[in-house]
Amino acid sequence: MPPRKSTKRKHDIVEAEGSVNEQILTVLRSIDARLGRIERQGQQLGGRQPLSRLRDASSTTTSIVTGSWKFKTNTKYSFVKVDEEGLVLIGYHFNNPLGSHPARHHNQSLTSFDSMAPKWVNDSNSSGTRNVLAQLVFNDKAELNHKSGIYTLTIKYNVLSRSSNQDAAIIIGEMEFHSSGYALAEGADWDRLLNNYRPTQLPYSRGARGVATWQIRKISEQWVDGDELKFKIDTNENTIVFQKGNTPAKTFWNVLAFTNNVKYPEYLRAFAYCGATDGTKEIDVKLTITP
Repeated sequence: MPPRKSTKRKHDIVEAEGSVNEQILTVLRSIDARLGRIERQGQQLGGRQPLSRLRDASSTTTSIVTGSWKFKTNTKYSFVKVDEEGLVLIGYHFNNPLGSHPARHHNQSLTSFDSMAPKWVNDSNSSGTRNVLAQLVFNDKAELNHKSGIYTLTIKYNVLSRSSNQDAAIIIGEMEFHSSGYALAEGADWDRLLNNYRPTQLPYSRGARGVATWQIRKISEQWVDGDELKFKIDTNENTIVFQKGNTPAKTFWNVLAFTNNVKYPEYLRAFAYCGATDGTKEIDVKLTITP
């Protein structure tokens, strides 16, 4: 008696399924072999980690650290004042002057300012000019450890008069954002940074690669009364995102690797100042940390 058609169809289906399963297994084996080769190549290349470790590390790059910021001043300098809650930095006279600031001379040149580095870089002793600045502390900690997460900071800028002698700035990881709309840093490759590139080495300077000099570049319009200045500090990626008000945000990829990490390989700090040098009669500028 000839086999029933239904039985033959079932037999054909089973054979077809077996063939498909074998094909799937072949593809999976091929993918697994390729991943293995890639992982072994990653182990052989300097500075790279196996894929498994990269997958584990990727989860930390998007973690935003929760907490609060405050201004903290050096008690030695009573003229640097904040409100009782530590959220408002009140404009003051720079009794220990910050010096001739490069941002005031931006019309002369937009390239190297190595001979005009701001005096706040001096923190070699207790009387260094950096101590005239207010420090921005997060959860009462003055230092943000590298690879510790992403921090967000918003500061509101207020100024009533239009006195050209008043200055304000926020300094994050040795990179200064000035109220004139200019940013200043040592070792910053502005051409690449402002074109959304991720620099991996120091820029050319005076014909020699690897020589870090102070560079200044316009990154926004001048701050005006009521502007909110927003920062995202990514200690995992050494990156700072800056936004003035509702203007498009600017991402400075890997900038901290050059502006901060060379001198401070384990942490970064943030500072701020606002006011004017001695002789200015009216100072009404202030910076306020907002939620």
